[in-house]
Amino acid sequence: MRTLLIALCLSLLACGETPTPTLGRVARAATSSCKPGFDCCFEALSQSLAGATPDPSLISDLGNNDPAVWFKSGGSENHAVACRVAKYHVDNDPAWLTRWLELQLQPGAPHFLNRETFSNTYTSLVIGGAIAALRRAQAQGHATLAAHAASWLGAYWTYLALAATEPALQRTTTYSRYGTDSQTVSWGWGYNIGVVGSRCYVNGYGGTAPSAGGPGLQSILLAVALEHPSRAFKSGLIGGYYSGLRVALQALGYKLDAKGRVDLASRSVPPEQVGLTAAWRAQLRAFIQGGGASGASALLARVAGLTLRCPQTLLRTQAGVISWHGESTGTTSPCGDVKGGPWAIARALAASGSSDWVTRSSDKWGNGDRGSVTRVGDTICARSSTLPALCLDIPSGALRYEIVLGPQGARCVAGSCATSGGGDGGGDSSGGSDASTPDLGADSTAPATSDAVTPARDNNHDHDATTSTDAHASNTQPSSGGCQIGKEPLAPPPPLLLLGVTLCVVSAWNRRRSSPQ
Repeated sequence: MRTLLIALCLSLLACGETPTPTLGRVARAATSSCKPGFDCCFEALSQSLAGATPDPSLISDLGNNDPAVWFKSGGSENHAVACRVAKYHVDNDPAWLTRWLELQLQPGAPHFLNRETFSNTYTSLVIGGAIAALRRAQAQGHATLAAHAASWLGAYWTYLALAATEPALQRTTTYSRYGTDSQTVSWGWGYNIGVVGSRCYVNGYGGTAPSAGGPGLQSILLAVALEHPSRAFKSGLIGGYYSGLRVALQALGYKLDAKGRVDLASRSVPPEQVGLTAAWRAQLRAFIQGGGASGASALLARVAGLTLRCPQTLLRTQAGVISWHGESTGTTSPCGDVKGGPWAIARALAASGSSDWVTRSSDKWGNGDRGSVTRVGDTICARSSTLPALCLDIPSGALRYEIVLGPQGARCVAGSCATSGGGDGGGDSSGGSDASTPDLGADSTAPATSDAVTPARDNNHDHDATTSTDAHASNTQPSSGGCQIGKEPLAPPPPLLLLGVTLCVVSAWNRRRSSPQ
């Protein structure tokens, strides 16, 4: 029995989270209800943005002063951003945030957004901090930080626009380790983002397990940045997952009521406050409204200097957008193998208002089978050794563009995104920043093609499609065999190990639900 207990304890210890750099001791104010770490940092930042003197005791002593160390952590990089922006509001020192942005704007590692890349769970926390940093830098006359923040945010909005549609989202379906979950949703409060992200496993707007692919808050942020006429958000922005959106709106001059609710149409946000010019904002809006039919080369030129840790493809047709980790050639096992891994590895967004997510990982912490993804004809197929293979049809209709953003930057693979001579117009996404602004306008040199995507095949549906152009999933195997399960199912684990792992999963899940990381 003693041996069994020891083995059980060892199995429990072995499943702990990947450690991140020490945040330091946090002296919590007696009246504070926030949780030590980034939650208290966001509370201090919110205090400052509301016009009060922030409580320094809420701000963590983040230990290492080199932001490059945080980019090598096991995730949770949103912690550093929140706490350093709060610290900036106290000590008025822009050095750390300036370096943090410089690292992401230069070629090569640590790459844009690093492990938080377009996560529907955590990116809003980072974007909120960046907007608050930009507004503080503009107010304090810190020109270099303001220029970097404007370039970084301008590139972010531009990339989202390449993956955005405007019709209201009516249905979202997630194919995950929990099974298939389809919901009718009411998501008509702005743009819809068809970009796949890392660490997309909890806290999607209205989505918990099994619907772990919720839209998140990036579309709300884009609606504010581009002043969508129907922008709205009805939930109370009290804290936790909503902290990033809360501080972003406070920094942009919005007033929240006692329950944290806000009327997004109550004010007009000047474009320079979100890193844009009026001309570039107008061009992004027109591009989305036109379904990406023209102007892709100008947008691509604005993000050509960015790099991602993993290659990601955006493919747009007349009927919608699909994105996946990897490219049209070869099989990709997505990176991001710590603190959440890729989780969602493919997403399709139909212009008619439906969204489909594929999450093939059997272990959301990335220590087990993370799945892989391959393009097979007119489908994107995900597989793993422990879950059935599953494919999403590429939205039907003529190809508009196929773009890859990865470790070597952004490039046009096919369609109307090729450019020569720096794009086809548009304003300066840096918002008129000074000469220290990194150049994000490099030309894309990939040749254009006139290929069109073959309309989606009528495979056996796992759910009812709302229109004939909706992307949909199929568990039927393509004739090429490209979506076959690559390995034999794993042997059942010993009962004792299974018990230990089960307890670990329950404990980790409870921690996850109580506070975003």
